[in-house]
Order: sequence, then structure tokens, then C-alpha cells
Amino acid sequence: MANTLVFKPWFGVFAAFLLLFTASSLRAQNWQSLKMDALEARMSKGADTVYVVNFWATWCAPCVRELPHFDQLQKSYNGKPLKVLLVSVDAPARAKAALNGFLSRREVSSEVLHLNESKPHEFIDRVAPEWSGSIPATLIIHHKTSRRAFHEGEMSEAELQTLVKTIY
Repeated sequence: MANTLVFKPWFGVFAAFLLLFTASSLRAQNWQSLKMDALEARMSKGADTVYVVNFWATWCAPCVRELPHFDQLQKSYNGKPLKVLLVSVDAPARAKAALNGFLSRREVSSEVLHLNESKPHEFIDRVAPEWSGSIPATLIIHHKTSRRAFHEGEMSEAELQTLVKTIY
């Protein structure tokens, strides 16, 4: 009696689901959740590094439109002391689902962090006293020279490059 494989109709659906799930999870980028104190410590690492910190959310259309500019900026400064940090301010209760889904659908190469703070009024002034709290918002800081720039609102790639050059 010959051994033959018999495939059940549900097996094809299961195999397709498994392949899709595996492919999407391979594309998903890792991210870390942290509190404001830890973010401030992270931004102060490497005194010679210029940090470009973008505050955004998965539900914010202007934020999503400008994300590729930050990836391009990081690539254009490859090998130089510049670090892009994309800091999600998605609500802590929904951040895991929102970020995992968002990052699995997009190719984001910059480091992604989630600011795990539920009271924005407690961290906004710590980021930039002039920040109204709207997003997107970008802080560029160089601790070695004590220079900083802050921009609230969406930026084009050219505007971002110009702003970074004022600090770098």
C-alpha cells in the first residue's frame, strides 16, 4: 500500500494564513516603550551626537506623511553622529496593537520608541517649553554644543534637512 498525502480543504487556508503571518511579522520592526525619564536619558547618550526626535502617532496623517523624511535623514547622515528617534505618543492602552500593525505595514528604518505616559501635560514642557502639544513635533538637540531647535507641525524633507543643518 503506497503512502499518499491527503490534504484537507482547510489546510490550504491554514498554510496561506501561516505564510502571511510569518511574512508580516518578519517585516515588523521592534520598538521599545519607555517613560519620559528614560527618553531624556536616551537623548543625552553620546554628547557628540545630534538627536533628531520626532513625536508622532499612528493615527496622525501629517505625522505619517513625514516619517519617510526622517528615515532619509538618517540614511544621509550614515556614519556620522546623528541619531533619529521616532517617538510614538499613541495612547498607552492601544500602543501595542497600533504600533505593531502600523510597523508591519510600513518600512520604517529609524529607531521607534513609544512614550508610555498617559498625561501629556506632564512631559510636554520637559520636551520643549514652546510646544503646545500638537503633533507632529520635532526636537533637534546637540548636548555637546548646547544647541537645540524645535519645530511643531509637518515638515517637508527639505525643511527637515535645513533645520538639522542649523544644529549639526
